[in-house]
Amino acid sequence: MVEFPTPLLRPGFPTGCHFLQQDAEQNLWITLGAQGGVARFNLATKSFQSWSLPKSPDNPDPMAYALMVENVKSDGQVWVMESTGRRIQRLDIKSGTWLDPFPLFEDIPRDSPAAARRHFIYDMHSDSKNTVFLLDYYSEFIGKMDFKTGKTALLRTPTFDSGPRRGHLDDQGRLWFGEYRGNRIGMLDPPSGRFQEWEMPIAFSGPYDVTVDKRGFAWTSGMTSDRVFRLNPKNGEIIAYLLPSPTNVRRVEVDTSKDRVSFWAGSNHAGVLVKLEPLE
Repeated sequence: MVEFPTPLLRPGFPTGCHFLQQDAEQNLWITLGAQGGVARFNLATKSFQSWSLPKSPDNPDPMAYALMVENVKSDGQVWVMESTGRRIQRLDIKSGTWLDPFPLFEDIPRDSPAAARRHFIYDMHSDSKNTVFLLDYYSEFIGKMDFKTGKTALLRTPTFDSGPRRGHLDDQGRLWFGEYRGNRIGMLDPPSGRFQEWEMPIAFSGPYDVTVDKRGFAWTSGMTSDRVFRLNPKNGEIIAYLLPSPTNVRRVEVDTSKDRVSFWAGSNHAGVLVKLEPLE
C-alpha cells in the first residue's frame, strides 16, 4: 500500500478525498471536500495538480462534492458539484479556468410536481451521447441534462421521496442507482424514459450505490444492514450476503476481469476494503 498526501488548499479546514474517478488517460481525479477544490493525480509522475473552486456571494467557501470526468477526452472539461447541490462548476483543463457554471432547478414550472420539493444533486454521470444524468437525493427525481446547454428535464421515480443517491451507467446506457430512502434499486432506461424498481428484502438497508456486472446482475449495499445484495433483473431474485463484521458501505464496484465476478467496497468506518466473491 502506497499513500500520497492530497493537496492542502485551505489551511485549517478539514482535509481528505471526498470523491474519486479515473479519466480516459488513467489519471485519477478527486474532489477535496472542505478544501474546496479538485485535483488530478498523474500516475506516471506520481504528482498532483489542483484547482480551487470559484467563490460566489451565496457560497464564499464552496466545498467540492460529486465529480464527473467521463467527457474529459472529448471536451476537456471536468464537472464538479459544489456544496450547494444546485450548481455545477466546469473546469477547462487546458486553460485551467472555470467556465460559466450551470445553475440547477431555476426554471422548474410552477405547476410541476418538482416545484414543491427540495432538491440536491448528489451524483452525476454522462453517457456516450453527452447526456448527463443527475441524482436528486433530497427528493425522487433523476435529472436528464443536455451536456452543451445545461437544460434539464426532471424525471420522477415511481417511489415518492426515494432519495436517489449514487449509481453507475451500464454498457447499454441504462442508469442504475440506489434509492436510499426508498430501500430500492432503481433503473432508468433513457430511450423509453421508463423506470424499474426492486425493493430490498431487508427493511432499512438503504441502498447507497448500484453497479452491474458482465452477467447482468446488479449489486448494491448500504450503511446499516451489513449485507451485500445481488439482483437478477430478469426474474427479480435478490440474494443477500451477510458480511463478517459491521460494515458501513457507500460506493460499490465489481471486478469483471476474471471468470468469477468479485464485488468490492470500502468499510467506511473501519478503514478496510471488503471483497465478496460468490462461489457459483
